Amino acid sequence: MTYIPHTPAERDAMLAAIGASTLDDLFAHLSADVKSGVLKFPKGLGEMELAAEMSRRARKNKSTGELVCFLGAGAYDHFIPPVVDQLVLRGELYTAYTPYQPEISQGVLQLIYEYQTMMASLCGCDVANASLYDGGTAVMEACQMALRHTGRTRLLLDGALHPHYLETVKSLLRFQGVEMPIVAPGPGDYRSDLAGLASRVTDQVAAIVVGYPGLFGAVSDISPAAHAAHKAGALLIAVSDPFAFGLLQPAGSLGADIVCGEAQSLGVPLQYGGPYLGYVACKKDLVRRMPGRLVGQTVDVKGRRAFTLTLQAREQHIRREKATSNICTNSALCAMMAHFYMSCVGQDGLRRAGELCAVKADLLRRKLRGAKGVASVPEYPVFSEFVFETVEPAAKVLERLLGAGILGGLDLGQFDKARARQILVAVTEKRTEADIEAYVRAVG
Repeated sequence: MTYIPHTPAERDAMLAAIGASTLDDLFAHLSADVKSGVLKFPKGLGEMELAAEMSRRARKNKSTGELVCFLGAGAYDHFIPPVVDQLVLRGELYTAYTPYQPEISQGVLQLIYEYQTMMASLCGCDVANASLYDGGTAVMEACQMALRHTGRTRLLLDGALHPHYLETVKSLLRFQGVEMPIVAPGPGDYRSDLAGLASRVTDQVAAIVVGYPGLFGAVSDISPAAHAAHKAGALLIAVSDPFAFGLLQPAGSLGADIVCGEAQSLGVPLQYGGPYLGYVACKKDLVRRMPGRLVGQTVDVKGRRAFTLTLQAREQHIRREKATSNICTNSALCAMMAHFYMSCVGQDGLRRAGELCAVKADLLRRKLRGAKGVASVPEYPVFSEFVFETVEPAAKVLERLLGAGILGGLDLGQFDKARARQILVAVTEKRTEADIEAYVRAVG
């Protein structure tokens, strides 16, 4: 494909059409503290000198290799066996774009098929797709599945979902005439209001969308919500971190029709916030509503086992009005990472990692109770994340923790001013008892 840059006149015409004067106007909504400004360099630098200068500037950044990470909320610092990185860097996988020609892509297709199989089993569902962009778009696509399957125009959204997911769903569905009321827990509560969601189900509701676990780490039995949804002819969508299913009962076995979300925790590094791994798993009767791509197993003309893309329900392949997804690619390389991770740790390893997360989260929770600088540690069932309240504003506490070399968690006040003294903290299997002790000292 020939790449021809836009001319200055073409850029000016496009800017005028959207009411902007300059390219900088497109970024006017960003706060000054996230803008780098003009990168000023001495003139005439050679490549070697420029690379050295950029490396010097890059050293100002800090990573989880240097900081102790208690930050979660959808992206987690789990241990990844080195073999995962070595396998995914093989040229056959790293350079492949998309397996449209199955006769020369059997290896890639087999890996994706195996990934789908493991994800479906992990989620307690019949089938999983070949991956999506990230957690937010996966939740939106799951909502689209429910709307099409039921022919209804209303969704009940759990207010204990990640705010970014809620914003993604609202942004992409607001022009389709979809009503999306949010049923949120109060500032002093951390569990999904499942009773409130169930009480609002009518014959116009396509699905209840719940977090399992929710943003605040709470683990609730979602089966009553599933019963209420099914009684009204609606679906239950569970937004979940699949890593948790190594220890928790899978959402699909609790009545969820669709399980979706972000699978970064399964072997994908934090890597500056992406790319990550969205996933959707569902019951068999919804498979034709599934977005993205699906790899199927068949036989070739000689009767040998073979793999090929199937049910490609997107507008590149079928009529636009029949398409069920606007996803035009996926996160196949990240899905490979998840495949190799699940293959390496196995069912027992995933369960053991989950146990370590739960035990260490409980240890930090107990040590924070009564600690200096901590106002309260609410009691509710969790897996590996929980909320605690601080005496000082959370933003100030987290700044102090960062100065001590600790990524202390998420300031919930950025989403809700009523939660300005609440910190969401995540504890993975990588955190040691010494890390936990240092965290408690730094909070005080």
